[in-house]
Amino acid sequence: MKEISEINELIEKIPYIDMASVTPEGMPWISPLWTVYDEESNFYWTSSPDSQHSINILNKDDVFITIYDSSVTSDGWALYAFAEAYELKDETEIQKAINIFYKRKGKSPRPVEDFINDAPRRMYKAVTTKFWINDYDKNRVPADFKIEVKLK
Repeated sequence: MKEISEINELIEKIPYIDMASVTPEGMPWISPLWTVYDEESNFYWTSSPDSQHSINILNKDDVFITIYDSSVTSDGWALYAFAEAYELKDETEIQKAINIFYKRKGKSPRPVEDFINDAPRRMYKAVTTKFWINDYDKNRVPADFKIEVKLK
């Protein structure tokens, strides 16, 4: 099984997550998102409120996230997470997310006004509740079963 340090390295190394949500019609929808995370393993991203995934989480906040290193040719493994996602509305929380987001980008934070009212983008947060990693079967062959891990 992977060590917690290896899992944290994966989250730090890979800025993209794949987030699965459900359309209002009940269809699955997957979105690759450039994200940052905080000390509580919550993910943040910016998107248009008109993006399909933004519409989806407005209607149903349950999402599923995967993170994996696609550059690895063998011994591939992934982190899976269940989360509740939502658009940030509180200006203090938006500012915190902006600071984390732009720090990872290596840029100066944008003002909160760029993410509220009539602005074309919003800040979103996925509050993670469970994590899993894929595991091996008894012959050390990667298998499609998961082991829950605690990151918090």
